[in-house]
Amino acid sequence: MKTTNMRFWHYTPSIFLPQILESGKINLDAQSRSFGEKPATWISTNPEWEYTVMKSIIDGSGNEIMLSKDELNQRLGLGRIEIKPSLSFISWDKFGSTSGINKKLWIGMTKLGIEKGANPNEWYASYIPLIKRYFLSVEMNIDGKWVACKDWNMINQFIKEGMESNRKFFKNKRYGLFRRVA
Repeated sequence: MKTTNMRFWHYTPSIFLPQILESGKINLDAQSRSFGEKPATWISTNPEWEYTVMKSIIDGSGNEIMLSKDELNQRLGLGRIEIKPSLSFISWDKFGSTSGINKKLWIGMTKLGIEKGANPNEWYASYIPLIKRYFLSVEMNIDGKWVACKDWNMINQFIKEGMESNRKFFKNKRYGLFRRVA
């Protein structure tokens, strides 16, 4: 399938959305140069979430703990930007053969992504930064649903209100305050 017939999202913690909008672009992963590969930015065709975005924290004992999707949503928010499709987007397989990535690293990342619940067939890369004029929507997962920010100039307020709503949502979820409908 041509990439121009698909939908693409860049998933990120919501707290990073204002920085992305202010900069006017989604930057390339500069760290990749240290591994000898071409820098890229990452997008996914998964319409719900990209599990490789998961973050870890250091707990009080100094241990690294991987956050679940719900924990990430409560702490940093789940955000995404829909990107206009482009012929320049390349699949994960093509990235493996064109980026200079170490083959063992590529295989390891593929296996780890699958273990986290991701699907490598949904992973795409761009070797050029994704600029704001190609952003179709900027969204945050609020109360378990993706909600578009109507005014990108108000993104900080949108995220603040979304995080407050999510705190209540997860508190109610934790205490079973939602009615179950059969």
